[in-house]
Amino acid sequence: MSISLMLVDDDHIQHKIIELMIKRIDIPLKYKAYSHAQAVLSFLIKHHKNYTLLPDLILLDLDMPEISGWDFLDIFEIFKQYFAKKVSIIILTSSVDPRDRERIAMYESVKGFYSKPFTQDALEDILESGYITLKKK
Repeated sequence: MSISLMLVDDDHIQHKIIELMIKRIDIPLKYKAYSHAQAVLSFLIKHHKNYTLLPDLILLDLDMPEISGWDFLDIFEIFKQYFAKKVSIIILTSSVDPRDRERIAMYESVKGFYSKPFTQDALEDILESGYITLKKK
């Protein structure tokens, strides 16, 4: 069974970096990158009953235009109860504000907080750490 991963980050360079990291991993992994949180929210809501289309994990940047990562989390927490499977979120940000780490504790779906620049070791840590529980439907 493969892992489905979505990246939500307005930095296209980050998209490419993570894409290259994924190619080095010996784990079956489906990957999609989005620049706008609204597109991901629309996708999740539209496909909320489709187990195979929902991601297992979302890597989420906090500082984005239009809908910030914080806004995304607020909306996600409302709708997650309708999803066909559990979707975990990892914060991936350049923020160094310690209040951000405290604030993420309010969100049940957030399983971790990683600072940019994101590294291969961080990706492997996330995939091996049990943040994602894969179950066959």
